[in-house]
Amino acid sequence: RVAPLTTIPLPREQVLDYFGAVQLPVGALVEVALNRRTVPGVVLAATPLKQAKAAVRKSVRYTLRSIARVVSEKPAITPQQLELARWVAKYYWAPFGPALKLVLPHALAKRPVPLPIAPPDRKRVTPMPRLLWKDDRTAEYVEDIQTALSTGRQVLLLVPDRAGSGFWQEQLSHAGVPFEAYAAERTPKALRVVWSRVATGEALVVVGTRSAAFLPFTNVGLVIVDDEESSAYKSWDQSPRYDPAAAAHNPLP
Repeated sequence: RVAPLTTIPLPREQVLDYFGAVQLPVGALVEVALNRRTVPGVVLAATPLKQAKAAVRKSVRYTLRSIARVVSEKPAITPQQLELARWVAKYYWAPFGPALKLVLPHALAKRPVPLPIAPPDRKRVTPMPRLLWKDDRTAEYVEDIQTALSTGRQVLLLVPDRAGSGFWQEQLSHAGVPFEAYAAERTPKALRVVWSRVATGEALVVVGTRSAAFLPFTNVGLVIVDDEESSAYKSWDQSPRYDPAAAAHNPLP
């Protein structure tokens, strides 16, 4: 079962069947034929071909096609990211392919970053929303971040734009808090470095724009959405038109 990383209009089937020479794990990255083109896709399930032959023979709805190429035999996304993509697609009634592309940007779909085989087994923490006045939020943010770090948890500080990112990078630097900066506008190489450090748990604090909500966090304990009312958070020009504050608060581990 493969979810192509392209738009398949709803209500058409979003996950398609293909066969391959090897059994791949959930999250593996492949290239598959779709109509007259080849597109990347994420493996969602795999069944030994011998077990599936009977069902395939009985089916008259379609012809089973082979996987064109295996891009990564190891998972390219985490189970938490897959859960998040499913939530976005369901909540915003959007095709699954574009939702998956939020957690696996183009640069990473071409050259996947190896993910940890066994991420830390931690209980999920759901932060409770708090209202902070703009005049006093700097001290509050730094205190909350340091508290999360003292427990070994990762922190995500979402900002609406580059200006906000620059401001908070400066504030955290003054406070002596180490951080990584993440934004879709950065070079593919820089994105891969941050992605890898987040996945391995080396990056404990991330300051980023809305795309940072879909990084492969493994033990996030605090999510801060700065200037939450800013219209810059809204994705008016793309599908799914998601709210990163809602996405970050829902299925994170």
